[in-house]
Amino acid sequence: MKKVIAMCVLLALLSWQAQAVKISQVLYWPADNIEAVELSNDGKSAVDVSGWVIATETSGTDAVIPAETVLKPGQRYVIADPGWEESRPVHWASADLIETLTLANSDAGVALLNGTQSVDAVGWGDAAAIDEGLYRGTPHQGSQEGQSLVRVSSTDNNSEDFVVAPPLFLSDEVLVIAQVDMSGQAVNLSLPDDDSAPGVQWIPFPGENRTISIEAPRENMTATFNGVSYRSVKENQTPQWKVILEYTTVPGEYVFEVVERATYVVEVLSLKGLSLETMTVAVTDTPTTMTVANAGNVPVDLELSASTLQGVNASLPSAALEFSVDGAQFAALMSAPSGIGQVLPGQHKVVSLRLDVGAVQTSGTYVGSLAVGAR
Repeated sequence: MKKVIAMCVLLALLSWQAQAVKISQVLYWPADNIEAVELSNDGKSAVDVSGWVIATETSGTDAVIPAETVLKPGQRYVIADPGWEESRPVHWASADLIETLTLANSDAGVALLNGTQSVDAVGWGDAAAIDEGLYRGTPHQGSQEGQSLVRVSSTDNNSEDFVVAPPLFLSDEVLVIAQVDMSGQAVNLSLPDDDSAPGVQWIPFPGENRTISIEAPRENMTATFNGVSYRSVKENQTPQWKVILEYTTVPGEYVFEVVERATYVVEVLSLKGLSLETMTVAVTDTPTTMTVANAGNVPVDLELSASTLQGVNASLPSAALEFSVDGAQFAALMSAPSGIGQVLPGQHKVVSLRLDVGAVQTSGTYVGSLAVGAR
């Protein structure tokens, strides 16, 4: 990976696979009267959903998605009633679109339309009483107040593709619905998943510990992860475990265990990350220092390179900049990357920079870029 001080260019290549966008969750009978519909892009390419509409029994355009809306692979898109931001639990995603939805509690449905094309539909109740186009296959029998219909498969049959589950609107995590036998009764246990590969994968946050919320069947249940015990506590009326994933956790497989109930294998993925204390450096013939830290969970080999420094009437070669690492001897910076040593997770190196005034022929201010890379 590489951070370039002064400029960052992001190129995104988008392709269109509308069939990958599905209605992934419908909260049509909320306890607080604030309804919501969640879309998700389960494909491998970005999809432009600009102008797509949510249709219901009441309106063919219950909600219209704004222009220039693109769903990246794995991204969710939440459409919710006014009041969502004020009432949602803190661990739920913010709404991407606020519109007043008109979802009936029984014998109804919702469709996602791209022009005249029906992209997806979910219905609940008696098919004979639901408008055509508002369900696929056989409608689901319906949820209870305060519960969501959550997609678990994609067979174009609502009764098989959706289950009734506690509502959980996540941001960038994959919602996992697991049936676990606890005290002789099946419960839904949802684990966040950061990757589309089989199983459950977690990615640390660069440079900081990550708190992962896992909904529990009830309060005061004990679970363990990576040698640490956690007890479920109620937050916003929902019992949950708050599992800490340290950013230096070594990549590999770990076990999340609900004590004496069930175990789940969680793979912690590798993360390369750098942390710079500054993104702008003023350099003179007096050394200036900056700290470069390993913010990931794997060792990295650091590299430095510099561009030509441009002035109003002249320029300086990259070699006019000199660097030193952890107090070592100064050397000239080159346009090609120079290795400056390995940094372990959680550790850092101090880089000193100075200007070789002997290389300067014309007074003035010169501007360029310094690239700090990791491999």
